[in-house]
Amino acid sequence: MSSSYQIDPTTEQLLAYPAIIEWFKKRTGRAPHRCGVRRWIRTGVRGIPLPSVLVGGIRYSTPGAIGWWINATSQASAPEGGANGPAPAGVITPHQRRILERAGVMEAGQ
Repeated sequence: MSSSYQIDPTTEQLLAYPAIIEWFKKRTGRAPHRCGVRRWIRTGVRGIPLPSVLVGGIRYSTPGAIGWWINATSQASAPEGGANGPAPAGVITPHQRRILERAGVMEAGQ
């Protein structure tokens, strides 16, 4: 996985703070507080900020960036090597696949 995610505002669906909160609520049933989303973007979780762009003074993220960030922070929180050792490079674990499918970044069965 790359160390950062580059958002292309000309091709990706941009989500402002309220839409990011709704995105999480729709997929998890729980809405993060707006201050939490702001912290994710500014300082990150486990040293990994949620990728965003500033357009017209408004901060936006994208569904793809959120999916990348969930995967990146999940890997950062796993103990070294995980329960069964590290997955080979480029291999998506079943847990990561479920997260990406729920996030709408990956279709089931890909």
